[in-house]
Amino acid sequence: MSVTLDRIDVHVTDPEKARAFYTSVFRLPAASPGAALELHGAGSLATTGRSPREAAGLVVVNYVVAQPSDVTQIVDAAAAAGAEVLRPPKKGFFGGFAGSFRSPDGTIWKVSAPKKKDTATASSPPLPTEIVLLLGVTDVAASRRFYEGLGFTVDRDYGSKFVDFAFRAPAFRLGLMPRKALARDVGGVLADTTTADGGITLVSRQDTPEAARRLTETARAQHPDRRAEGASTGDVFTDPDSIAWAVTH
Repeated sequence: MSVTLDRIDVHVTDPEKARAFYTSVFRLPAASPGAALELHGAGSLATTGRSPREAAGLVVVNYVVAQPSDVTQIVDAAAAAGAEVLRPPKKGFFGGFAGSFRSPDGTIWKVSAPKKKDTATASSPPLPTEIVLLLGVTDVAASRRFYEGLGFTVDRDYGSKFVDFAFRAPAFRLGLMPRKALARDVGGVLADTTTADGGITLVSRQDTPEAARRLTETARAQHPDRRAEGASTGDVFTDPDSIAWAVTH
């Protein structure tokens, strides 16, 4: 079974306001009203009304760019547009350069570069090399088994500290970290803080209705959750940390 993380749905009280924020900060191309925003070929984001499911889990959207000046540009733009800076851009202790912010709708974003110094002229706009959905989980090994059971393939494995999965552009990469460690990484936000005022749903796009149904049934067999099954119609499930998924085709 081939699985990708194709879209994130941010559930907010004011979808158009949230949409305007992301379009401005990331300097996104124009899109039709109500359509998902294309994040420069590294995944798509939709701002939508409040989810009928209870928001849960810690999700951080890690927008990876080429160099430090790109990080600073984006965090400064977010602050100017009304975001709360959780961690100002700075060099990492072990390498790289990163900053983080909470958008006005409550979603937590990390902006990072793999190097500490610029090696070229600043990009305009700064384009992502990839976007990683970092899930703060209770048990990295258990969550790894769950996602491998869905069809994700482990790419980098650092045991209980960090795991991520192989991906194909324009999908997002998916990564797992201990919840407390992820909270500290983005500036000490509470480990049980939900990511947006109505939560986030992760969306996988399958080729056929049958494939969507198989993926949903596989997920529910591994982690039965009556809240997900009864919350709405369609192919929905939650992972072991109650992070919501929807499957489309």
